[in-house]
Amino acid sequence: MEGSPASCGMTQKLDLGWRNGGLGRALSNFFAYSFVIDEVQCGSMEGWLQSLKFENTEEQAAVASLVGFQAYKIGQNGNNWRESQT
Repeated sequence: MEGSPASCGMTQKLDLGWRNGGLGRALSNFFAYSFVIDEVQCGSMEGWLQSLKFENTEEQAAVASLVGFQAYKIGQNGNNWRESQT
């Protein structure tokens, strides 16, 4: 198939796990990569994703600024996002 990874010479699988190191680690949600979205400073993709579970904009901004497992852990506790998601 044209444009497939194999046709481009890519034959190895890439595990995007945080614990794996190298490129897989850099592409993980947990990797510390700072960016701004809607004028909110984010410390990692995981921080931004976990911030979406909070309704209060100040809490969202605080969680968005976090990196990796710290953001994940905060996103798992102290909110009821599953009950209120639409």
